[in-house]
Amino acid sequence: MEEDQPLELEVFKRNPLAELVNLLHGILNVFTISMALFRNWWFSEELARVINELLRLEKHCVKYCKLDMEECLQFDRFIIHKGLMSILLIVSTLLLEYGMSPINKVQYYIGVLTITALQLSMMVMALQFYFAVLHIYRLVWVVNRQLLRLANHLADGSTTVDASKFPMMLQDYRLVLNLSHRIVSIYDYQVTLHLITFLTANMMGVFFFIVINISLQNSSDFIAFIIFPQAIAFNLWDFWLSIEICDLVEQSGRQTSAILKLFSDFNGLSVEFERTVQVFALFISHRKLQIRHCGLFYVNNALGFQMIVTSVLYLIFFVQFDFMNL
Repeated sequence: MEEDQPLELEVFKRNPLAELVNLLHGILNVFTISMALFRNWWFSEELARVINELLRLEKHCVKYCKLDMEECLQFDRFIIHKGLMSILLIVSTLLLEYGMSPINKVQYYIGVLTITALQLSMMVMALQFYFAVLHIYRLVWVVNRQLLRLANHLADGSTTVDASKFPMMLQDYRLVLNLSHRIVSIYDYQVTLHLITFLTANMMGVFFFIVINISLQNSSDFIAFIIFPQAIAFNLWDFWLSIEICDLVEQSGRQTSAILKLFSDFNGLSVEFERTVQVFALFISHRKLQIRHCGLFYVNNALGFQMIVTSVLYLIFFVQFDFMNL
């Protein structure tokens, strides 16, 4: 009977802290999924309006800008990577569950399918948000390309520039900012809890790995070198993709400011044109394009590094606190 005991139960018997951490992580998962499903249902009509306005604005920009959207390679790259990561995370979950509890019983398979279905629902919610953020990025990319066209036109020596495009671009930029704020407000709590859940899963995975390899000293190579490393690596990869998507939007906003500064180098511009550029520059200096959740923190690379460092520190605290049981 002892040989048939799942590895997960062996870990819990050997280290009570691991069982407590696993319980708290399970409670956090259930709360996160419940919160996400409730808020998605509660804001479903607002979300539909935002997505429709976003697609309508994108269609409008493509029509008057005459740009090839296929040139926006970052958009395509992140779409492919995020979709691929969703598949890999599902496979990773199945491998992890099999490695920790390889039991051939109906109850076990029902439990694994339930966990997979819950994780899939959470991934779909996260994909909705990040795909919407990527569409925001592509709209700002269109505005930036238009500004660069005008700047290159002036750099080539042309003195006749159509200043009527600037108010239209400024209006589009206002709409993009408004849509980004509305999207973020809909997904505030879901995405925040989603990021926290991923980090706690990585922290718990490393702690379990330490307990199994140091305390039990009987793990197979399959568990030691495949199960836990792949789960941690895929989780970290998906977490950093999420951070990088939000940072990409922030970078595109900074690029708009940098492009507008180029127009200050040109002489002989009309008073109307200079005034329009100044209004545009003043607007984006006061309303920066950033992903800000719960009105507390901006999601960018700096926050990503801070969250990873925090999770490593908490892992060290766990090991120090429970050192005698390792």
